Amino acid sequence: MSTATRKSAPKTTVSKAKVPSAAAPVDIIVAPDLAEPTLPEIKKKDLIEMALGQGDIKKKHAKPVLDALLVALRIALEDGRDLNLPPLGKLKVTRSKDGQGAQVLTCRLRLSSVETVKKPDDEVEKPNPAPLAEGGE
Repeated sequence: MSTATRKSAPKTTVSKAKVPSAAAPVDIIVAPDLAEPTLPEIKKKDLIEMALGQGDIKKKHAKPVLDALLVALRIALEDGRDLNLPPLGKLKVTRSKDGQGAQVLTCRLRLSSVETVKKPDDEVEKPNPAPLAEGGE
């Protein structure tokens, strides 16, 4: 019986290509999973309480105003009208579908940025005018 010695093939080295260090980093944007909300939904009574915290409004006055506002919003959305509601933003109905016992509206809301929110005219700070010059003696 003969014993054969097996030799392995010589190893070749492969040089790796260098990546330029000035390559721009890639940002990965991960969209939130909208199927599972992380915060509880806001009910109408919660919305009223939030509005009461914004100023000196009594609950007995805020509730009818909010009810009327919600009805007006519903009518406008059912008609397919776009809403421009600063400081909230622009609301646009993109699709409408009649479902089983309900109408389904798909809307797009473009939020206003904080910088573009304007104060009402009565709250805008106006510079004090220079006092009138007094006559010389």
